[in-house]
Amino acid sequence: MVVEVENDQRFQFVRQLSKDLASGEISLPSFPAVLVKIRKLLEDKECDFGLISRAVSADVVLVSRLFVFANSAYHNRSEEKIESLEAAVARLGTELVRNTALSLAVKQLLLAEKHQSIVGHLRGIWARSMRFASASFAIA
Repeated sequence: MVVEVENDQRFQFVRQLSKDLASGEISLPSFPAVLVKIRKLLEDKECDFGLISRAVSADVVLVSRLFVFANSAYHNRSEEKIESLEAAVARLGTELVRNTALSLAVKQLLLAEKHQSIVGHLRGIWARSMRFASASFAIA
């Protein structure tokens, strides 16, 4: 009986953590080494979704974001729920996985206490880059 109560409490915790991560109510740090490894894997044309998903699985924040995206109305028009990481990576494609990993790395850089003195400059660079990318996309 005690074991069932503990398992139920753990399950409730994991479920609530998943909801909070999906809604953006909490933020966990991403592991920069994992993000670098993912980026290198994605640059390799011979890399398959299995290798990418194994690398991604080391970063819980990235995993949660990819599941949110893969099951969103935009990426999941068939309304078939994605429950495996490999299927999520396959559905989203390497470009979105790379961009998501990169955006998480930049977000962690901006949130790091040791970089607070340059956050204003980093935000300015980010804003200019976004404007330039948007203009480039519109022109293309």
